[in-house]
Amino acid sequence: MRTLLRRRSVAPALTVLAAGAVVSALAAPAAGAFSVSLGSVATPVVPRCEPNIVIIVPGGANTAEGLPENLPVGGYSSDMGAHLDQFGYSTSRTVSYDSGAFVARDYTSAAADATAQTRELVERTAAECPDARISLYGYSLGADAAAHIAAEIGQGRGPISADRFGSGVFQANPYRGKSTVQGGTATPGTGVLGDLSDSYGTVADRIMDVCDRGDFTCDSDTWTGDVRANRDAFLGVSVQAGYQGLTSIPGEQRNALALETLIGVLPGTYLHTTSYSGSGSFSRGEGFLRSHMA
Repeated sequence: MRTLLRRRSVAPALTVLAAGAVVSALAAPAAGAFSVSLGSVATPVVPRCEPNIVIIVPGGANTAEGLPENLPVGGYSSDMGAHLDQFGYSTSRTVSYDSGAFVARDYTSAAADATAQTRELVERTAAECPDARISLYGYSLGADAAAHIAAEIGQGRGPISADRFGSGVFQANPYRGKSTVQGGTATPGTGVLGDLSDSYGTVADRIMDVCDRGDFTCDSDTWTGDVRANRDAFLGVSVQAGYQGLTSIPGEQRNALALETLIGVLPGTYLHTTSYSGSGSFSRGEGFLRSHMA
């Protein structure tokens, strides 16, 4: 009886350990991406209206609430802001939000905050610059938020009308879809949180997903089946809260999760933060944004 009780108590613990490893891996790319740069540094842009304004949404752990909107920060986001700043033609504004997903707060809360802050900045920018065409760029969690705002715009319920929308480029998008323009090296597929591409409505042809092969966040069809199956559990946990809720994951999946972390999530974490070269996928995203400017 004592042995049986011990086995019963160990099973949930192993589940939490395996799932905790996944959460740690999910949190790692956000923090690691903060130091990724293609050569640009976080340089303030002169706040102004231009014919074209790109709203940039940094990834998780790449920004903080209250940072100035004229300061592009974070992995890849600072580069995009620097590349797009051209007097008389284009500039950017950067969303700030509490981005500690999986660490200080759960992903669902961080994504909701990012989406709300993005919506507010788009709306305010449109009012301040009534002649500007507004586009969206987001990386990782920021791509999640930006993609949902683009979907609202395409469905006629967004902060701007579709005719004022330039384009959207979503890099490492957890909601990557099969029917968007593909800008990375990954074959057409879906993100780890699902496919949003059928939701873009009238702006669908102005959306590019930039995803490189092996990035578990957006190229997740092969090695993240168990993470995808338990995504609701993962989205509601954080390190600060002690992984509460992970025991809801079925015990028989714990070994599969551990294996998946080893062969899929951890390598995919590295690719998530390092694979987007300035002469490859990143530049195709920049080119797509420029091709839809006024």
